[in-house]
Amino acid sequence: VQSIFAQTTDKRWAVSGAIGTRQYKGDLGNHWFDFKDVNPTGYFAMSRFLNPSFDIFLAGNAGLLSFSDNSNQNFETTAYDGALGLRFKTYNGKIFKENAAFAPYLTIGAGYLSATNNVSQSQTGAFNFPAGLGFRIRVSEGFNFFIQSTYNFHLTDAYDGLESGDYDNFLQHNVGVTLNFGGSKKDDDQDGIINRKDECPQTPAGYKVDEKGCPLDDDKDGVFNEEDKCPQETGTPQTLGCPDKDNDGVSDSEDKCPEQAGNFNGCPDKDSDGIIDSEDKCPEQKGSKEANGCPDADNDGVVDENDKCPDQVGSKRAKGCPDRDNDGIEDENDKCPDAPGILSTKGCPPVQEDNRKKLASIAKNIQFKTGSVIITEQSVPSLDEVADIMKRETLFELDIEGHTDNQGNAAANKLLSQKRADAVKNYLIKKGIAKDRMIARGYGAERPLTSNDTPERRAKNRRVDLVVVY
Repeated sequence: VQSIFAQTTDKRWAVSGAIGTRQYKGDLGNHWFDFKDVNPTGYFAMSRFLNPSFDIFLAGNAGLLSFSDNSNQNFETTAYDGALGLRFKTYNGKIFKENAAFAPYLTIGAGYLSATNNVSQSQTGAFNFPAGLGFRIRVSEGFNFFIQSTYNFHLTDAYDGLESGDYDNFLQHNVGVTLNFGGSKKDDDQDGIINRKDECPQTPAGYKVDEKGCPLDDDKDGVFNEEDKCPQETGTPQTLGCPDKDNDGVSDSEDKCPEQAGNFNGCPDKDSDGIIDSEDKCPEQKGSKEANGCPDADNDGVVDENDKCPDQVGSKRAKGCPDRDNDGIEDENDKCPDAPGILSTKGCPPVQEDNRKKLASIAKNIQFKTGSVIITEQSVPSLDEVADIMKRETLFELDIEGHTDNQGNAAANKLLSQKRADAVKNYLIKKGIAKDRMIARGYGAERPLTSNDTPERRAKNRRVDLVVVY
């Protein structure tokens, strides 16, 4: 008995037919592989696909079995055999491709053989155990040729009419054809290519396919047309089929640096801070956008290198230090941290110019009784106006400076000037001005406005100055 297989996962059934010859080996002699005498036989088989490596088959042979080279005795009989067996295929996709043009296979089975006894002309039968080697010659999906030789081991010694203790055995050689059938018209992915011919049976709905059932890929870049943003240009799967010259995963059309591989919008960003190296003032250190890519621990927009207060949020005008009034003078050095000012006034708003002029003019009107520290009644309105100005503008301080001419004792003059300055301060305190906003200083004759060589000039040097300070 022998068999042949060519069916596939889709064409699971096959029928085979063949012609061949049997070659005897037994008590009378040995004709194995001797083809000068032919014992014609016919063969038929049906097989069923189990998996890519194995099939199951049912096969039968009918024809002559003879031997005529023994001068003492010859025999000729008609024999019929059938067997159920398994076939191991080397064209299983692991050893050879499933569609290999030429590939071997092995068979093994068990069955029964019946023949006419050569001596008594009675029927003789016995169990038969065939094992074979064959070759499939693939022509198409549904048609194949095959060549096969099968060794048949029988549990009898009666076929040749002699019983000497050894069983009669024979070889069966066949050449034939196989037809595969049973293919389904099913098309699971509904792409117009039936499953058994579809090399891509899970194609998404709506995709155009080629004759093998696989989605089209016009530019051959591995991205199907329907998924390819650039179907006529070779690209990469990472860029959905669009060109990417620098292979950084960002398509050239979206790559800000198409000639340089980069990790941020396609541009190099060595410190991975989101600012490309060409725009990063500190490309080796992570930084913030506000600080042009440089470190800025307090995120105030002033880089740590230039930040006088790197751990405190500040303003650029104050070099990174806190500056509540945003006047460019850090709070620590700002005498008026909540009111915008200027550097010359230590961060405080400057006194209005008309008030400054009034203070300078008022100072000329402050007079004392001769030789004393008592303010004259004529000076009171002027001092009241000073108090009003200081109440309106609360952020400046006042230096009250007392001066004399050089007549008389210097020490006495200095003491007198101090007492007169104190008298002005005390008057303003009584008018509601905080004493810590004023400093009284007596300079005596140390700071004259002019020389003391005439009475008129000495009169100019005897004075009280009101100096705005911050």
